[in-house]
Amino acid sequence: MTGQFSSQEREISEDWLNTADFEWSRDGMSIVVRDRDARTVEVLLTGEKYPKPERPRRVYERDGQIYWENEEGDAQRVSGNQDRFADPVLSPDETLVVYRGRETGLYISSVDGKRTISLGEGEHPAWLPDSSGVVYDIPVSDGSNIVDGDLWFASVDGTERTNITNTPGIIESHPAVSPDGERIAFIAGGAVYIGKFVRPKTQP
Repeated sequence: MTGQFSSQEREISEDWLNTADFEWSRDGMSIVVRDRDARTVEVLLTGEKYPKPERPRRVYERDGQIYWENEEGDAQRVSGNQDRFADPVLSPDETLVVYRGRETGLYISSVDGKRTISLGEGEHPAWLPDSSGVVYDIPVSDGSNIVDGDLWFASVDGTERTNITNTPGIIESHPAVSPDGERIAFIAGGAVYIGKFVRPKTQP
């Protein structure tokens, strides 16, 4: 594997995952997988699995729009009117939301909806633990099937965007960043892999 990953990525699952979402546990010792049947399973780095209870989320989609719920339970609309949106993810510091437009790609907005930037095409975003950027995938389709896909990094202001895998012919998707920011779990060939992540350096 090339790009910003080391050559020491390893597979932690052997079966084909029917998954739509996963993330690192807070202690960095396991991956919490949420499949398309709404079941949640925790996968230890040893590969052992056991059920994991759902965690409440403070950002959500309703009728194609993204909302943030504050500590008082009041809902604040985050997204605009240029698209229908889905898949919101709240930043670790709870000040920003990244989400996907069905036609227009990824956006990052402040939770009050006053500041929004477009990242362009991309899916399945995951935050860096310091809320300074996101990692996501950009799939390539031939019109019928996904035939390629790489993982990308973007800074929170959108000024940095870098392909961090750059592996033609290999479809990498659904990244999740470890709590220390040093590893990324992702799906390739239906299995979960872990690779070392080195944040791209800004060009002078």
